Amino acid sequence: MRLETALQELAEEMLTTLMTACPIGYRPKILWKRQLRVSAGMAYMGRGEIGLSVHLITTPERLQSTLVHEYAHLVAFQRYGRKGLGHGKPWRDAMRELGAPPEVYHRYEVVRNRANNPVHYKCVKCGATFTRRKVIRNLSTVRHRACHGVIMRIDPGGIS
Repeated sequence: MRLETALQELAEEMLTTLMTACPIGYRPKILWKRQLRVSAGMAYMGRGEIGLSVHLITTPERLQSTLVHEYAHLVAFQRYGRKGLGHGKPWRDAMRELGAPPEVYHRYEVVRNRANNPVHYKCVKCGATFTRRKVIRNLSTVRHRACHGVIMRIDPGGIS
């Protein structure tokens, strides 16, 4: 039996166990997703589905920790609605109820789709420059923490 097939069958068994421990009134569908390269899993609350990464879920241990994590999201949402979203107290309580520590992030080796290029910014008021790995999406609403000046994006050659 191929490893992928064995993990798929094991996932269904583990889901049955989780549902016995914390029933949510329906059986979530498990989707094996190729597009998940950095996230090990995703809970889709509105659709009642759990997506698992075919790239990262390669062992029964990874399957167990990820499936519990995502199922806890569904439990928290079922119990608290929108207040149960995220990794707050409802999710942490669900994780503990399922017998797992409430750890938010995995530590699996991942292959990113593309490298994050550094993005450079400058404060117009005080002239401070800084670099981030990601673009600040709503730059017009962000102010420099030190002086509350307006921040603008600059090209890499513009840093002195």
